[in-house]
Amino acid sequence: FVFLLGGRLLAAGIPITQVDGIYRHQHSVGPSVDLSFSWDRSPTTVECKRARSKKNLIELAVKGCKQVEKSGRFGVLALDCSLLVRPEHTVLEIFSRQLKSKHILDWLETEIWAKRMRDLIQKYSSVLGMILYCRVPAMTRILEGSPTIKFRRDCVTTIACCSPGTRSLGNPMMQEINDRLHATASGKAIPRRIF
Repeated sequence: FVFLLGGRLLAAGIPITQVDGIYRHQHSVGPSVDLSFSWDRSPTTVECKRARSKKNLIELAVKGCKQVEKSGRFGVLALDCSLLVRPEHTVLEIFSRQLKSKHILDWLETEIWAKRMRDLIQKYSSVLGMILYCRVPAMTRILEGSPTIKFRRDCVTTIACCSPGTRSLGNPMMQEINDRLHATASGKAIPRRIF
């Protein structure tokens, strides 16, 4: 997840300076974090977590927020929610990638951000926002007018950039990251801002 998100941010023009402890320039020095990028000439930390169930979601988020605070920098918590949307060994059946993506984003907004993460993030002054990521394998139903149902392998990818409204420093950065991710989306991802 760290390398995937790093690649997405790099493709969106975010100047990545460190990925998983590996610095872009050999002479760089700083805390070892999952991702780091430069924002307005300030190093910004990204701690990435992959949720396996709703049970460990808060624990993971707290651990990530503490890691951001420990880095001594402002930062973002990135959470991969793929297994929360689609349990292991299952496949989503969809009619439209865009409709399913919107459905997943609505779920991320209500079930993850609004109910669980917004208040938690506000407890950590160094955490400016959150990136919620989801990539789910799916089977798209193909309607061709025949009685036989046909399917095509597909994948639904969504990215939501979230920031509590009380953080004036966090909102512009998260909005810009969202806009850049949206501008570089390949048609498979439909990022949306949640504030």
